[in-house]
Amino acid sequence: MPVTKIEKNSEFLFWGVWKIEESAELLETIYTYDDEDRQDVMRTKHPAKRAERLSARAILAKVTEESGEKWNGLKKDTNGRPRLKGSDSDISITHAKGYAAAALTQQGKTGIDMERASAKVVRVRHKFLSQTESEMIGMDEMSLTAAWAAKEAIYKCSAIPGLEFKNEIIFEQFCPESKTYSLASARKTGPFRLSYQFIDDYVLCIATRA
Repeated sequence: MPVTKIEKNSEFLFWGVWKIEESAELLETIYTYDDEDRQDVMRTKHPAKRAERLSARAILAKVTEESGEKWNGLKKDTNGRPRLKGSDSDISITHAKGYAAAALTQQGKTGIDMERASAKVVRVRHKFLSQTESEMIGMDEMSLTAAWAAKEAIYKCSAIPGLEFKNEIIFEQFCPESKTYSLASARKTGPFRLSYQFIDDYVLCIATRA
């Protein structure tokens, strides 16, 4: 099975990446899930999209086991946020074309996002960056992709519905080349600690908050 990596960022944070090379049909035999989760996944009719969702669950199962916890499956809370059955640990999953990833923290909150660098992010930067942030980050495609992934990860970690990326998620520092750094805030919540990984032309960002 093509698990790209599983790593431990701290005593409490575990994450992993799955390179998707299997069909949805094969992934259905790799990942075992209960009827509730099966119904949720099967609502996705497109095979490639369903494979992404299944891969995200498969890597989450691996990360859960790596953390020492027992994998009992996935459920959703009242806000539609994924949760581990039988666990108080906080989790987050993401998928992009060709990859899926998951993070688990046994202390605090986490959010994870993975994005592929493209020219589009340069064109739409004004939609998710303030003028100050735009001047700080510049026009580099990979840096802008990292900024987008960071704001997505913070949004998931904050669990604040309707949080506005441009004006309510603010970078206090931005240096993704350092791989692990802080800080950012969201609607006076935070700070959020951000860590980055670069895989091929993708950016993975994990946000955590104590």
